[in-house]
Order: sequence, then structure tokens, then C-alpha cells
Amino acid sequence: MKFSEALAAIKALENGTELASAIEGEVEGLKTKNYEIIGEKRNATGKVTAYEAALTAIAKALGIEGDLESILSDTEGKVKAIATEVATLKTDKTALETRTTEAEGKVKTFERKAKFSDIATAAGANAAVLERLLGDKFDQLKVEGEGEQRVVKFGDKPLKEAIASDESLKPFEAALFPATSASPSPSPSPAPKTSQKLPSGSPNGTTPATKNPVAATVTKMKFAVPGASNTGK
Repeated sequence: MKFSEALAAIKALENGTELASAIEGEVEGLKTKNYEIIGEKRNATGKVTAYEAALTAIAKALGIEGDLESILSDTEGKVKAIATEVATLKTDKTALETRTTEAEGKVKTFERKAKFSDIATAAGANAAVLERLLGDKFDQLKVEGEGEQRVVKFGDKPLKEAIASDESLKPFEAALFPATSASPSPSPSPAPKTSQKLPSGSPNGTTPATKNPVAATVTKMKFAVPGASNTGK
């Protein structure tokens, strides 16, 4: 019996119309679901075909040929190796970026110190003290003029005037401008007087009589010769 014949028989029964309508509703729902499944299958088939084509192209690029199973087997190992190399490259890239950032930081620090040194030279100031004192206010420092006429300003005032007028910075003025705040060098001490030496001899200044070298030699000979008299005769 066909479905249409069975449905007509059901409708002929008592209250069969409602039962037939319910059955027809279920059948329509199944048909709709079936169409959805067919569409999903068609989409899945299309995706599988696309994946197979992509895999074949990748395998060909890797020098792998054969059926799909062989391609999958050989490709897996090479893909893992490539993934490992990619991970290594990412690590190296991160390390390189870190070193680049550190180098850029060092360059900026060097440039900053060079600018502070130039500003300090123009202002006659100590560069290290200037950087520590106004490091966070670098953008407020500017150099006006050229050559020996250069003037360093902090805000709208010359640097030295700005330091002297700021109660929080004034205590550091001597350290910042050591050349202008240094005390004058003391005058050299007079040379000590040399003591006058007295002439050699007796305390009263008289020169002792000079001994006769000949007589002294004779006296020594008398004592040295056996039997010689000690009376000097």
C-alpha cells in the first residue's frame, strides 16, 4: 500500500482526519530534515574535496607523491618538522625583538645624555648634576642662540636664574655651577726663612790652631819603633 492510500484509509476512520493531519505534519518535518542533511552532506563533500586538493598541493610542494593515504603518512612528519622550525623561528624572533628593544633603549639613553651634555656645556653646568636634577623636566630645557651666544633656558628664564629663584632647586646651585661658585684659590704661603749657619770652630768664633802634620807623624813613629823613648828626646 502506498503512503497516499494508507493516509486515505486513516482519514476514513472516525476522527481519522486529525490523525492523518498529524502524520502529514511529521512527514513534512522529516522531509525538511532530510533536505538539510542532504545539504550538509553536499557541503561536507565539497569541503573534503577542497581539503584533498589543498593537501595534494602541499604534498607536491614538499616533494611527496602517491595516494591520499601515503601523502597523509609522509606529510605528517614533515609538517611536524616545519612546525618545530616555525616555533624556533618565533623564539628567535622574540629574542631578537627583545635585543632590539634593549638596543633602542640604550640609544635613547645615549642620545639623552648627549643632549644633557650639550646643554650643560652651553650653560656652564655639570652635566651629571643637571640630568639628575632636571631629568624629568627635560622638555622644559631649551638652547637659544648660536656659538658662544647660546643661552640655556629653563621654562622662560635663563637656567641659572631659574635655579636661583626656585627654593627647591637653589640648594643645588653650587653643585650645578661649580665653576662660578668655587672659592678663590688661597695665596701661596711665604717661603720659610733659612737659618744662618755659624762658622765651624769654637763657640766664640776663634779658629783653633792647625796641628803641624810633620810633628804628628814623627810622634807616631817614636811610639812605633821598639826601644824608643816616650819622653820625646
